[in-house]
Amino acid sequence: NHNWTNKLAHFECILNEIRQNNISDMDENDKIVYLGSGTFGIIQERQNGKKSKLFVRKRINYENRKVKKVEDDADPEEEELFNV
Repeated sequence: NHNWTNKLAHFECILNEIRQNNISDMDENDKIVYLGSGTFGIIQERQNGKKSKLFVRKRINYENRKVKKVEDDADPEEEELFNV
């Protein structure tokens, strides 16, 4: 979903929006990637000898996630899920 309108949106459209909003923070070889959980990142590939590593220069939290508060954490069903 689009962050402001909450309407369905194409992944590529959201990626382009993030790119346009962060163009001033990006170097020539930087890329924007999806990191998961509604977070994107501006990444940079760095060479270390023969190896290359990816470095996240900036994290962009796109989705507004709501955290559900658990009133009573002594739910027996919930305990079974975590005591595997």
